[in-house]
Amino acid sequence: MRNPSASIALLALLVAAAPAPPALAQDAPSPAIMEARIHIAQGEGLFARDNFEAALAEYQRVYELLAGNPHRPDVLFNIAQCHERLFRYDAALDAYRRYLQEATPSAEERATVNGTLRALDALLATIEVRVNTPRAEVWIDDRRAGEAPGRVRLPGGRHLVSVRTAGFLPSQQEVQLAARQSRVLTFAMEPIPQRRRLSTLFFWTSAGLAVASATLGTVFGLNSLSLRSDVDQRLADPTQRWQVSDADRSAIQRAQVTADAFFAGAALFGVGAVIFGVLADWRGPREAAPRRQAHLAPGWTPQGPTMRLEVSF
Repeated sequence: MRNPSASIALLALLVAAAPAPPALAQDAPSPAIMEARIHIAQGEGLFARDNFEAALAEYQRVYELLAGNPHRPDVLFNIAQCHERLFRYDAALDAYRRYLQEATPSAEERATVNGTLRALDALLATIEVRVNTPRAEVWIDDRRAGEAPGRVRLPGGRHLVSVRTAGFLPSQQEVQLAARQSRVLTFAMEPIPQRRRLSTLFFWTSAGLAVASATLGTVFGLNSLSLRSDVDQRLADPTQRWQVSDADRSAIQRAQVTADAFFAGAALFGVGAVIFGVLADWRGPREAAPRRQAHLAPGWTPQGPTMRLEVSF
């Protein structure tokens, strides 16, 4: 099997040597081609140092950059070989099949790839995943591998299989399979408790109201300061002092009272946001949140009665 570093080096030569139309012969390579060459060189070095995960990222970026380029399928060959070195035989199979679909009929690696497909297929096991939801993502170890209900191919060995979907707690099972072995895995997913979802909704509602109240309080507070400044200026001027009326003083007082009311509301909604924030589930549907409870308890300080927030896990 051809070394992927050699394949990518060949790709770089083909890209560099590709003939340009006469009208464009003096043009420099496109920014995408120039960036692709950089990632090609990085991928070669990483693959040579057995850093296949990083090399895979470089090759995948090259594949994106070479959209429309006739040599783009060659990158799939190198992507597939990286997956092989990482023992992701199912992903390698997918990349090799895409290579056969995108490469020209005369591509020199077709025979090699066909033989590799048969060899890799013999290394895979199959699981049929059944769930009690209409649809769920199937994750094998640390990567998404398919959807459930349905069949998923995976390399032989020990794996952690998990299913995830919105609105339900994740479920997982550990499985050990030999190559070509098949097994049915059934998952009973539990809905996320409604209390947690409502707590999250109430948190954002309380936080939004707190921000809105604080904003309005600031507006009325600034208005009160502006009115007071105007009245003070007129009082300092003997020729305008007589223009200050009770209505001006009432306007200042109303603005102050309104600002204080909005600030008090902001504080109240802020406390509510803290409480609901403690109760809310912030880890999403893919992780189970610990059971938590919170309540306000009365207390006493030298300054007088107070309330404190108590949280239990």
